[in-house]
Amino acid sequence: MILTLVTAVVAALIIIYLLHRPPKKEFVYPKEISIRNFIEEASRILATRSYLLYRIGENGITLETNQGCPKPDFQPQLDGLSHEEERYLKKNGFRTMAKVAFRGERLGYLVVFPVKNPDLDRFQGFVQSYTPLLVEKIKTEEKILEASLINELNIKLGTTEDPESFYRNLVTVARRILTQGRIIPAEVRGKDLIFYLLRRKEIRIPIVDLPDEIMSQVIVGQKTVEITTIPEPFKKNLPIHHAHSGLLVPLTTGKRTLGILFYYKRGKEIEPKERTILGFISNQAMIILDKMFAMKNLNRSIQDIIALQKSAQALLVIPKFEEIIDQILKEASRIIGFQRIILSFYNPETNCLDRVGSIGFEPEEWERIRKISPPFFRINNLLKEEYRISNSYYLKHNCCEIAEVKDFLVRREKPAGYPEELPSGLWHPNDILLIPIRTGDGKFLGLISADSPLDGQVPDISRLQVFETFATLLGLSFENAEAFKKLRRLVDKLRSLYNITAPISSVGEFEKVLNRILNLTKENFGYNNISILLKDDEKDELYVKVAVGDYLVDPSQIRLKIGRDGVCGMVAQEGKPKLIQNTLNIPFFIGDRDRPRSEIAIPLRSHDRLIGVLNVEKEGANSLDEEDLTLLSILAGHISVAIENAILYEEIGRLSITDELTGVFNYRHLLDVIKYEIERSRRFQHSFSLIMLDIDNFKKFNDQYGHLFGDQILSALAKLLASSVRASDIVTRYGGDEFVIVLPETTKEQALILAERLRNIVNQHTFEKNVHLTVSMGLASYPIDSQDVFPLIDRVDHLLYISKSKGGNAVSS
Repeated sequence: MILTLVTAVVAALIIIYLLHRPPKKEFVYPKEISIRNFIEEASRILATRSYLLYRIGENGITLETNQGCPKPDFQPQLDGLSHEEERYLKKNGFRTMAKVAFRGERLGYLVVFPVKNPDLDRFQGFVQSYTPLLVEKIKTEEKILEASLINELNIKLGTTEDPESFYRNLVTVARRILTQGRIIPAEVRGKDLIFYLLRRKEIRIPIVDLPDEIMSQVIVGQKTVEITTIPEPFKKNLPIHHAHSGLLVPLTTGKRTLGILFYYKRGKEIEPKERTILGFISNQAMIILDKMFAMKNLNRSIQDIIALQKSAQALLVIPKFEEIIDQILKEASRIIGFQRIILSFYNPETNCLDRVGSIGFEPEEWERIRKISPPFFRINNLLKEEYRISNSYYLKHNCCEIAEVKDFLVRREKPAGYPEELPSGLWHPNDILLIPIRTGDGKFLGLISADSPLDGQVPDISRLQVFETFATLLGLSFENAEAFKKLRRLVDKLRSLYNITAPISSVGEFEKVLNRILNLTKENFGYNNISILLKDDEKDELYVKVAVGDYLVDPSQIRLKIGRDGVCGMVAQEGKPKLIQNTLNIPFFIGDRDRPRSEIAIPLRSHDRLIGVLNVEKEGANSLDEEDLTLLSILAGHISVAIENAILYEEIGRLSITDELTGVFNYRHLLDVIKYEIERSRRFQHSFSLIMLDIDNFKKFNDQYGHLFGDQILSALAKLLASSVRASDIVTRYGGDEFVIVLPETTKEQALILAERLRNIVNQHTFEKNVHLTVSMGLASYPIDSQDVFPLIDRVDHLLYISKSKGGNAVSS
């Protein structure tokens, strides 16, 4: 009887021990997460050395490695077994096929193990625990690939010198970045959009054929527009027959649209990430296009100046102006790019304008026009501020019904179906441009009227300034030498400005680039102080980001209240540039009030949003003028785009270390942080700790409420953890429902207190749908538990497993 009782007690104790002992770990994690290490460990578990490795890519599933398997005569399926696969197994004496797929957004692997006597339970356990780690690494590799392609884009675009090569290089690299869709760039050339394809000649689509919403929003409004229906002109002319949705991104400089990027997909919506990358690409493209056109305009300006100089010399050498009118007008037509020009001079005896020369008219037509002498009093009704651009007057066709305009306009027939309104920058057949001819003191001498530009574009400020310079030379030939000195100074400044802005497309070491730009600007233009102030949105203040010069106080300590402090504060509030000729006359000026200075402040804007102010000071009253304001406005535009570009670059960097679902750091960043803390703790003889936790019975929530609610729970838990730890602690998502918290300079005893506090916080928190959670935690410390990265992670993972085996809602250390 006693022997039977003792036997029963011993048997009971053995059963209790077997039920409650920690289960033996059935597999080990490779120190480095990789597909090769996965195959090695999986082969050990399945007791086989044979496998098939397939790569999942844009072109489908392709075999990459066949290790010891009979030649496969089937195309593998990601899930389940096809008839061909079953036939292959039976033919070669295998019992089954163990398969697992690891997939990112564009990369992936499929591993197939044909086996005879597999231990599938152990294999599935290993796969479930290893999959999140390998998928995370694949996504990281994708982001690294994406970053390298963007860098390649910058290099390729930066080395092109003509628009056609620029757009074709853009297509080549952009298609490798945006793999789920296709991109076609187009250049605005005259009244057409010129689309560039890789293997075809350019395709021309008239802008007037575009739907009104695209013309008004993209070309005119310079806004990015998503389309769900492909426009008919695109379907008809472009090879996009299977496209369902698209994005039109304008490429602009100032108020002028240089081109568009047309990105389209098949049957899918445009994703936020694609919008971000397209924004980055378009900003880079605009910077380089701006420089390309600036250089083109600079070369053209130099040629124009040479031509103007020849014209001026002719005016000085030949005493009778009438003898060279035809020659001057031909040169003017070539310089300013207009087909039809009329030159009129004021006749004080008749108080009318006499037409003395023209180009672009038939003899009979010109004879009729020449006989019309418009009265001088009507000029004031035309030269109104509302029509003024620079020192010229641009009258659009819809204001050309008034009698005064009819005296100057020679109407032309419009093509059938021609729209009444065209995109900003395009010339209507019945528009007209008037350029007054004045003396140095502003006395009116005559008028040049022009229409029919060769490129179909409304001339920009730089072209108008050349035209106005020509008009000035006509009226002020005796001041020729002075006029050309000014023009040469302008060319030198434009050349200097181009050299200054050359490095601005670089996104690395952004503050150093800005410092270099400001120093070059100060040296080339003789300014005393120049600074870039950025807006602090939270405090509604401006702070100095970069400054060069002699300031009375440390610029880094300067904070200006918007709308209250100084010239910059006022400019930030009003959003308009200011030219102050004498700062001593400005009561709200902040700075040296002992000596007179001139100051220019220009708002820096990005997509109609104020981001800062460019500020320049120069000693002496009236030392800055409108020419400085124009040049600095061009520089401010480059700086604004560069700042936005840097922000986008930082955002891409942030995305590469952030978990997309929860917003906390990802596994890649966790490894970097642990490596850094090990090195720092070893150097300074400190401790640091890791807490690994996961949600108890998380599968129950997924089964009861669905995976979407499960994702919401993970995101909410991540926010709760991030708000509950110290500022120095780092919360990361390890994978699945597991999180790891890095506690710098924290001993195990201190970490245990924090872990218990976190466990209680989670216990007491009420999540959505009145859900309450518990979490299990493992806690390991450096150097007590381990002194290397992966062994330390392995230790804290093991301790978490112990907490789970105790029933959860516990901390094991």
